[in-house]
Amino acid sequence: MSERELTKDKMNSEVRLVLMDIQTPVMGDIEAFQVIRNQWPSVPVIAVTANVFDSDISHYADLGFDAVVAKPISKLELTDTILTNCV
Repeated sequence: MSERELTKDKMNSEVRLVLMDIQTPVMGDIEAFQVIRNQWPSVPVIAVTANVFDSDISHYADLGFDAVVAKPISKLELTDTILTNCV
């Protein structure tokens, strides 16, 4: 789903998880995150990013992201993060 689709009311209301690529090309990452949080406050949002210094991870946590997964994505890390945040 593109960032533009987030602002449409046509999206399925049964979203269970959002994997959000930080540094999105169309809508700013924080703006997109705020749209997601406003529409689905209880849905886990996992930041996917190459910015994984401790200060970056703390920043994403302060913003309200549920977790951070580093790029390049490890299948094991992604699976563990999803299980931790969605089950």
